[in-house]
Amino acid sequence: KRSDAQNDEIHNDMQKPRTNIIAAMMIGELGSSSVAVRFVARHTLLLLYGNTKPDDPNSLQQHLSNHASTTIKRILFSRSLRNLPLPEQIASIEAFTFILNAHPKLLSLSENPVLVFFSELLKMMSVADGEMTSESISNAIIINKDGYSPKAEKHR
Repeated sequence: KRSDAQNDEIHNDMQKPRTNIIAAMMIGELGSSSVAVRFVARHTLLLLYGNTKPDDPNSLQQHLSNHASTTIKRILFSRSLRNLPLPEQIASIEAFTFILNAHPKLLSLSENPVLVFFSELLKMMSVADGEMTSESISNAIIINKDGYSPKAEKHR
C-alpha cells in the first residue's frame, strides 16, 4: 500500500506535463493584443511558478529559457515595433518587461534584435515627445506631442 507522500509524488509527476503545456500556452500569450489575455498569462505564470527557485527544473526561468529561441523571440522581434498597431506595441513592451523581470539573463542586451527593439522604442518615444528631427523618416506622417500632424497642417 502506498503512503500519502508517494501518492502526492505520483500526482505531482502526472501534473508536470500539464503545467508544461500551460506554461507554453501562457508564454505564447504574453504578446497578445488583448489586455485581459496578457494579464491572465502573466498571473498564471506567476501563480504556477512564482515561488520556485531559479535552478528548479520546473521554474519560470527554466520555462522561459526553453522557449527563448522560438516563442519569445517570435513574440518580441518578429516585426518592427514601429510597424505594429498600438495594442501590439504595448503587448510587445509588456512582454519584454515581464520576461526581463522574470529572467534578467535570458536576453542579452548586446544581441542585435534587443538593440533594434530598444532603438525603435527610443525613436518612438522621441516622436511622442516631439523631439524627432531625423530626415530618415521625413516621408512618414508624424504626430507631435499635442496630437497634431505638422505635415497635415502645412497642406491646408
